[in-house]
Amino acid sequence: FLNKSVSSCFSNYENVSSGLHTPTATAINSCVEYFSRLNFSRKVIFIATDGDPSESIDDVCSAVKNAKKHGIDIVCVGYGIDKPLGFDGVYFKKINDISELNSLYKDLIRSLV
Repeated sequence: FLNKSVSSCFSNYENVSSGLHTPTATAINSCVEYFSRLNFSRKVIFIATDGDPSESIDDVCSAVKNAKKHGIDIVCVGYGIDKPLGFDGVYFKKINDISELNSLYKDLIRSLV
């Protein structure tokens, strides 16, 4: 999957758009539940966002803590934004152009392996 372009990865997601509902805590908790069934030595949730979560910040903080408790790292990439609320203690990188995402993603994968 590292040889795919960003646009080809997102082509399967027809209903993705910016400026709408961002259920970050729900997404993190769903990943934790899914990862709990997998037997991998390293588990990482990769979040790319263009805004703050629409759920309560307390819910996001709890979800982040829950992921850490289960040994899951979280990497957050903000598109044109500073670190979203609720992501304290999470690796964060800001990008200003979507074209930066592909090389950033590959660099992150290399550093995490």
